[in-house]
Amino acid sequence: MSLDKIGASAPGLRRELMKDFRMLMKRKHKMFPDNKRIVVNFKIKERRDYRNIFVLSSPSSDQMKEILAKYNKPVK
Repeated sequence: MSLDKIGASAPGLRRELMKDFRMLMKRKHKMFPDNKRIVVNFKIKERRDYRNIFVLSSPSSDQMKEILAKYNKPVK
């Protein structure tokens, strides 16, 4: 569901999610300033006293080189 759809049905929730998103991006830039990978997907799991966030990001350039070297081989 997009933030626009959430905003249409629950403006307060959209503001809270955007606040959380900005906080997470600020944290990422502070803790990992050289990390230029793209966030592909994420999931937030609500717990009673806290939230967990699970993030799927694109491979780093070094990881992509390894992947391409391993799988980009001619077919026999």
